[in-house]
Amino acid sequence: MAKVLLFNIPEQKRMKLGFLLMQFCIQSRDVAAEEQGKSLQALLGRGGDPAISLKTEPFLEEMLVMDGLDDRQFHGLLDGMKALDARVALKAVTTQKNLSWSASRLYGELCTERAAFAGR
Repeated sequence: MAKVLLFNIPEQKRMKLGFLLMQFCIQSRDVAAEEQGKSLQALLGRGGDPAISLKTEPFLEEMLVMDGLDDRQFHGLLDGMKALDARVALKAVTTQKNLSWSASRLYGELCTERAAFAGR
C-alpha cells in the first residue's frame, strides 16, 4: 500500500497534498513533532516497536517521506506538487537501509545531502 509521511506541512499546503494523494490512491499520515524519534518503519506501521522513540530535538522544516509508490504515483505526485505550487524541499523514498532510521536521522541525512549539493 502506497503511503506518505508528512512532517510540519502547513494546513494550506496539506490540503493541496491531500487532493493529490487521494487522486493517486496514496494514504498519508501526519507525523507529530513528538514522534520524530520513532523509526520510519514504526511510523508507517510496517513493524518496529512504535513505543520506542529516541530523544531528539524536533525539526521544524517540512519533509515528505514516500513508501511503496509505483512509478505512476511517484511521478504523478511530484508533478502535481509542482503544478499546484505545493513543493516540499526535503523528500525521501524509503529503502531497506533507511526504514530502521528515525525520522530525525533521515532529516539530518537529507540536510547533509542538501548542503553537499549546494556546495558544488
